[in-house]
Amino acid sequence: MVVPFAYDLIHDNGPSGLFYASKGRGLQGAGAINRKNEVVVPFEYAVRNGECRDRIAFKNFTMSQFITVQAQPTDIFDTLGNLVAQYEDWDGGPDSKAAMIAVKKDGLWGFLDSTFRMIIPCQYPSATSLGDYGVVELDNGNNALVNSRGDTLAQGPFYYLYPAGMGLYRVSSGPNRYQMVIEGYVDSEGNHTFTPQQWHQLQEWWEARKQR
Repeated sequence: MVVPFAYDLIHDNGPSGLFYASKGRGLQGAGAINRKNEVVVPFEYAVRNGECRDRIAFKNFTMSQFITVQAQPTDIFDTLGNLVAQYEDWDGGPDSKAAMIAVKKDGLWGFLDSTFRMIIPCQYPSATSLGDYGVVELDNGNNALVNSRGDTLAQGPFYYLYPAGMGLYRVSSGPNRYQMVIEGYVDSEGNHTFTPQQWHQLQEWWEARKQR
């Protein structure tokens, strides 16, 4: 059945079989309809986050006083329009079909898979999606790179962590007061390529960052 055009924007149906549509040009006019032109997801969201065969996610934005996005509250629906999950924030990473999607619930972060099912419970103070991997904050204050099973692949006083192949992970600090970035490689055993001076600078930068 052809859906009558009654919306400002309407997009082809994706894996869920639903149509993503919007009414109005504001930040809360997006929703979803089925082929019978029945509203499945109410038109009260900013944008669609993504979808899979049996679920579709929509989000709004929590804005700061400087008009920057502070959080992306997300609701997940099944194809009948039942609300199946809600999250305070969402980080889908660089890939719209990420294997690991970071979500926040009750102030803590965990991960969904590409079908929007929970694979790592919300237990971390912070988390970021890298697509097939995630970066989480551990109880000891370090950051760690984890896989979809929750295995810790590398950890330390690093701002960036990313797989480099052959069991190595590229890591670095963020810019220090001299706008310099300290970069190197680590493995899962904690071996690294930093000189003693670089390691000291890295730890110094990390401690300074935690005080901010």
